[in-house]
Amino acid sequence: HRRKKNEAQSKKIKRKERTIELLKSTGIDVKVNPHSNYIFNDDVKEGVKKFLSKNVSKDSVAEYAFSRAVENHKVAKKSGAQAVRHCPLMIRLGAAVRAAMGHAGGLFDLVAKIAGLPGERHLRRYTVSNSNDPDGMMHGNVKRARSVYIQKNPGAGRFDFSRHTIIALDAMHTKGRFGVSRNTNELVGVADDAFDTNVIANELKELEKNSEVEDESKMKLPGIAKHFLVFIATTWTPKGKIQFLVARYGLPTITSSFLVRELNVAINTLGLYGFIVDTIAGDGASENRRTWKSLATISARDILGKHWTEEELKDLPLDFKIGFPHPHPMYSDKVTIIIGGEMPHWVKKFRNAFQNESRDLHFRGKQMKLGMLYEIWKASGDADLMGGAAVRLYKFTHDHFNLNSYSKMRVFLAVQVSSQTMIQMIKDHCDCVENLADIEEFAPIIELFDKVDRLVDIMNGSNQKKGKVRNVQLINHPKHGHISELFDILRVFEEWKNEVGGDTKKFITNYTYEDLVWMVFGVAATACLYLKEDGIDAMHQGRSGSDVCEHFFSMIRYINSNPTGQQAREGASTVSGGIGMYATSFKFDNKANAGGAPRHTAEELMAPLETTIDESRAAKKRKTE
Repeated sequence: HRRKKNEAQSKKIKRKERTIELLKSTGIDVKVNPHSNYIFNDDVKEGVKKFLSKNVSKDSVAEYAFSRAVENHKVAKKSGAQAVRHCPLMIRLGAAVRAAMGHAGGLFDLVAKIAGLPGERHLRRYTVSNSNDPDGMMHGNVKRARSVYIQKNPGAGRFDFSRHTIIALDAMHTKGRFGVSRNTNELVGVADDAFDTNVIANELKELEKNSEVEDESKMKLPGIAKHFLVFIATTWTPKGKIQFLVARYGLPTITSSFLVRELNVAINTLGLYGFIVDTIAGDGASENRRTWKSLATISARDILGKHWTEEELKDLPLDFKIGFPHPHPMYSDKVTIIIGGEMPHWVKKFRNAFQNESRDLHFRGKQMKLGMLYEIWKASGDADLMGGAAVRLYKFTHDHFNLNSYSKMRVFLAVQVSSQTMIQMIKDHCDCVENLADIEEFAPIIELFDKVDRLVDIMNGSNQKKGKVRNVQLINHPKHGHISELFDILRVFEEWKNEVGGDTKKFITNYTYEDLVWMVFGVAATACLYLKEDGIDAMHQGRSGSDVCEHFFSMIRYINSNPTGQQAREGASTVSGGIGMYATSFKFDNKANAGGAPRHTAEELMAPLETTIDESRAAKKRKTE
């Protein structure tokens, strides 16, 4: 995030310098406001007016709008106003200029500062779906994503791989208060964690029971809305990632029937806008699992058999249902939608199985428990360190082994338990003669952890992470080597499942197993169906899963750590109002406790001009460097 932010800032500085050089070439003495970096004075005003009169006409709308913007800023300065009220003409002109200039690099914001046009953040209030829109599809976001896609991929074909996207879905809990629609002023939902929800439900039912209207029908009251559900679309191609909020809902409860209906709506709508949904993914919630099973009609054998031989697919659960045809008639013959997996949640559930007291995991006749690893860690001496000059041998802490409701949710703790560091700690323990430990007793758990560690690396899609080369590439071929590795990982779990037979307590939960199958087959099926043999296209396998939804919720909670349903809607609009969630929509403001684009007031805009461009802060910084 910081790297992208610095790159964008460098582009803005370069564009600003080129603009100032062009203005200086006209004979204008250009200066920069040291307080807000704005370029705005009477000399610039006269120069722009001369340019417009010469190149357009003296009666042009652009000249009139620019002169009105200057006057508005002067009035704001004299009256001490903190902001400028733009007329509808200025807002329409700003939107037209922004559309013509494109959205890359913040170029429009630079021009808006010079010309006094409404800024990017101001225009988004009028051109992008916001918190006042009804629940459902965010058409404003999708339209903008389409315009950005067309700008980045001119002339792309209808079924070009750059159009292929994955829809991730997830929900967060919201706290209470009565929800009121700003459009109709009607009560739309109730939720409050401070009270027993049953009490509220009973009060509503009593009110509904006692209320009658003229036609003797009962008044329909809202349910208790406590879930904020989002659909987020992300393109697979690593060239020019596009990511945007597709839909959002406030619901009293989430059901599989609702998800099936709304997913079909979202998939069809994105198809009309030119985005092809080929994968859907979510966490292991029960409603998600029921949704996948009700949608999936195509088996892994039907898809993978087109590129892989029976021998290469041996010992895999090929009868597992993993896909269904695209619901839109335009795509139904050519596009199969795959059920994808979710790696971070799966790793947590895999680790939790070793700590679950109701399970007694055995593989190849050897028992496996998290407590065994805890004893090995304590034997290393790391557990007794209490500060001072001593340094830990391994990166583990008590939180890795003594799990509570909080530590169970932390992904990095689960990933580190099944890492190469854990394998090395077990081997070091067995190599020590004093411990009297046999490495054969730990061979099954070492193999499992080795496979899971490789699974995490492949699904992350990052070759270098935390200073270590992972030997990972983006998948660009239907029979890529990483897919063979994923099949080998799944075969180990198949062997484990077949070994324990009906004794399910010796194996991970069935839900965890199903999530692993969807994860492996999801990536393999997407590659088989949509990647070419020549490797010209590539998919970023790290974008599978619903991790993007978790990041989206963290951005909302950065704005408001405990939002109500309405505040969650407003936060979602702030976060998703830009081009995409990692482009310009969410910026940190050092002078405020909330996210969003930088704010500038009329007072900052009209501050005294004291510093020339030659002595600007940016120039001084470059000289120093």
